[in-house]
Amino acid sequence: MAPSKGWMDLVGDRLNDVYLRGVEEFLDYAFKKTGRRGEIRCPCVKCSNTYSTTREVVGTHLKVYGIIRNYTFWYHHGERVGESESESNLESVEQSEDEPSNEMHDILRDLYPEFCGQDTNDMDMDIFACDIHKEESNEEANKFYRLLRDFEQPLYQDELLPQGSNLPQSYYDAKKVIQDLGLSYKKIDACVNNCMLYWKEDERLDFCKICGYSRWKTDKYNGEDKVKTNGKRIPKKILRYFPLKPRLQRLFMSTKTASLMRWHKDKRVDDGVMRHPADSMAWISFDKLHPNFASDSRNVRLGLASDGFQPFANSKMPYSVWPVLLIPYNLPPWMCMKQSNFILSMLIPGPEGPGDAIDIYLQPLVEELRELWETGIDTFDAYAQQNFKLHAVLLWTINDFPAYANLSGWSTKGKLACPCCNKDTCWMRLANGGKQCYMGHRRYLPLNHKWRNDNESFDGTRERGLPPKPLSGDDILDQVELKQLPSQLRYEFLGTNNTYPVIVNAKINSHQNNGYSGFFQIPIHPNDQEKTTFTCPYGTFAYRRMPFGLCNAPATFQRCMMAIFSDFIEDIMEVFMDDFSVYGSSFDICLANLSKVLQRYHAAIKYLLRKKENLS
Repeated sequence: MAPSKGWMDLVGDRLNDVYLRGVEEFLDYAFKKTGRRGEIRCPCVKCSNTYSTTREVVGTHLKVYGIIRNYTFWYHHGERVGESESESNLESVEQSEDEPSNEMHDILRDLYPEFCGQDTNDMDMDIFACDIHKEESNEEANKFYRLLRDFEQPLYQDELLPQGSNLPQSYYDAKKVIQDLGLSYKKIDACVNNCMLYWKEDERLDFCKICGYSRWKTDKYNGEDKVKTNGKRIPKKILRYFPLKPRLQRLFMSTKTASLMRWHKDKRVDDGVMRHPADSMAWISFDKLHPNFASDSRNVRLGLASDGFQPFANSKMPYSVWPVLLIPYNLPPWMCMKQSNFILSMLIPGPEGPGDAIDIYLQPLVEELRELWETGIDTFDAYAQQNFKLHAVLLWTINDFPAYANLSGWSTKGKLACPCCNKDTCWMRLANGGKQCYMGHRRYLPLNHKWRNDNESFDGTRERGLPPKPLSGDDILDQVELKQLPSQLRYEFLGTNNTYPVIVNAKINSHQNNGYSGFFQIPIHPNDQEKTTFTCPYGTFAYRRMPFGLCNAPATFQRCMMAIFSDFIEDIMEVFMDDFSVYGSSFDICLANLSKVLQRYHAAIKYLLRKKENLS
């Protein structure tokens, strides 16, 4: 008689006692039926009955990789057609499948463990003001009592959904039950151009503050806002945000998960071997920098992962939706990266990906993470039977290289694409293909390595450089934070989100401001003005100053700019038309060079304005 095969259905939970016991019974059966003492074929998903090995190796493979799901007739291990199957393990598996109702009851009771000693079947569910309450029940407790009362009520007695059944009467009532469980989400309208979110003080706006586009979908025939059947207008783009706090609280409302959230400190073996993120230098360094946070092992350390995907498999239209997931790293290594333990934080809608504007959509999550870091949230620990202040921190992000630029702010394109080398990235442009490639790998070799002097096998040069210095967090913040400027300069913020700072003169007046329309400042010689004559319904006109649309006007303007900055070009600046870049070996030197350029520029503008006034 073959042993029960019900344990094979638990291949997704290979630490289950039923699965482990089934593996041992399978091995006993296989060696008995085949008559082999040394080796049998391994039915794990990796070997697929191709290789023969010892009992110990087969057992290990079945526990690590799992057995082939569809290998239900053990032909390679002695089973024959018509052989009956034992029901011993099947009964245990069926018994475990019949337990969800009791397990659900236990999970609900974990919220308020003072009820654990009571049998709800014997309790009078209409009496909740009994002596077992040590404190007056709060709002969260009342939600629990309602859920517990609803759990005890039967849906129907004799017939299917008779009169007076206890099912929710509407979709709205059913949603309220989900809200009490803390599994709801918030809808936040977003600008169609990813400029802003309509939330907080901007919740009632109808137009984007940045680009001016309407918040609502419009009918292309009459131009009016589209509305639903209930009269509400339809937004163009909606961010779906799943609040983080209630989901972190739910991790501690079950005694099982609450105990596992301490695993990284209570049960982890600290022997210098990397088995868990808690063994990493980042985790250890963080604990040293923030001992108050590290003192409570229940405080949650999170990782953030995000990337775009096409949700419509058969659609020809391009569409990219970006889910943002959070991973609680407190859990054991065999659980923290399981899909069932991921926390969905938000769904960023398409059809295009958010790109660099992903920080606009991350605002609700960043705000909630700040609150969890600074003030925390009151949480009940079902395992320790006590309330505590839960804090959380975001330690890592998980993403591919293109998405790294969106999440970190460091561009992964162009000359300085390497985030590790930073400003010391070695790059070169291929002569034929025109693509950029990144060199300098030999910098990381020892100084006496033979490859440093091997110019024939590489790019024809000998490497004398040192590897770039690893950047610290303070170095990164120093690059991101704006430095203080002298009184004659100030910052202006450009771009759709006002996120790109540029330095301008702090004392620009209205006359100087006119000078920024550079094409209309260069006078045209009177003998040549007639060449610009044009006729319109209002008469015949000619330009006195050079407009943009004239032939050779750009080249003329470029020569003018070159003449103004002739002694600065290729020394402290580069100029192209009305755009110029100022550089220096340090920030202070760059500011000094910028002051020189602005003085020369404004002097030239004043000169042109005086000539303009004289001509007029």
